[in-house]
Amino acid sequence: MNDLQIRITKVTQVLSSDALKQDKPMLAMQALSGMDVTHFSQKKMKVFYKHLSAINEILSYYPAVIVDNNYNSLSDAHLNEMLKNIQQLCLKLLID
Repeated sequence: MNDLQIRITKVTQVLSSDALKQDKPMLAMQALSGMDVTHFSQKKMKVFYKHLSAINEILSYYPAVIVDNNYNSLSDAHLNEMLKNIQQLCLKLLID
């Protein structure tokens, strides 16, 4: 299993775990942190940046989250949107 598959497996485990919903984005993104993307195709890079941009856009409404890594202040809709983007990112990285 390559590094990408291992990381996506970790993210999948986080997303399906009993962890609190507000903890899942941070845990999932930690699993992806430090991933070598230099070998990604142009198509994969586009997907990668698209979903990271969507996540960053949500976080831009919550400056304290970026400083404290405390996702408790996020609305349920924003949490759902972040988790959806993380899930779609992982799926598209595996498929494409």
